[in-house]
Order: sequence, then C-alpha cells, then structure tokens
Amino acid sequence: MSKSAYTIEEQIELLKSRGMLFRRRIKCPHFLQNISYYRLKGYLHSELSSWLEAIGYVRNIIAHHSRLWNRDMVKRPVLNLKNPTSRGLDLPLVEVQQKKPFLIISCMLFLCNKVTPNHQIKIKILSLFEENSSIPIYKLGFLHNWENQGLWKK
Repeated sequence: MSKSAYTIEEQIELLKSRGMLFRRRIKCPHFLQNISYYRLKGYLHSELSSWLEAIGYVRNIIAHHSRLWNRDMVKRPVLNLKNPTSRGLDLPLVEVQQKKPFLIISCMLFLCNKVTPNHQIKIKILSLFEENSSIPIYKLGFLHNWENQGLWKK
C-alpha cells in the first residue's frame, strides 16, 4: 500500500506544524513547487537558518550604510548543507572566502537559483564587477578563480 502525495496546502500545514514560520503565506505554493517539501524540510533548522541569518546580517549592514568592504562576517552560513542537489560551490573555499562576503553572496545566489530560476541577480553582480573593474573585489572574498565555481560560471 503506497501513500498518496500531499497537496500543496497539506504540505504547508505540515511545515507549520513542525515550526516553520511564513512571512508571506501567499508565496508558499510557489516555493513548494520549486523546492520540494522534503528538500525544504531538511533545511528547517540549523543549515537554512544559518544561511538566512547571514543574508539578513549582510542586508542590515547595507541598509544601515555600514562598510561591507573588507569586513569579516560575524554571521557565517553553514558551508556544507546535508542535501542540496547542486551546491554550486564545487571547488574548495579558502578561509578568507568563508569569512568575507563572498560566501554569503554565494548562498544568496544559490537560494535565488532554487526559488526563482530566471532571476537577474547574478547578471547584476557580474555587471557591477565589470563596470567597476578598478575595485579589488578580492577584498570581498572574490579571490582569483572564483568565477570557476559552478555557481558563478557564466
């Protein structure tokens, strides 16, 4: 006897019963159609929350007009998630890449790829780097060969 599949609404209720909070409940069906319940369930606790906290930390730095440049990140995301299908950071990261904004920006890009596959964020970041080529992006943790990471390849 096989189990029947949960509807999107049943999946949302199950996630709520397991402690997931929703900022915009109306967007939940979109996320569940693009990220399966079982993958999302695996991120519920420390891993996804570490990514989201780190992204929120960077957002707060920017929103309050503080310096992101050459800053060591206090909040850092967990580097190795248990179950992503394509991490994107397929080459080893050196320590400076893990403590500078590079890792958090990469996490944000990974999540955008999963949730909204046709987003423009990567294109905008790469354009910003090209338009400001005199700025040494290595101070953000974008060291030589960073563009060879699967996540950042054109």
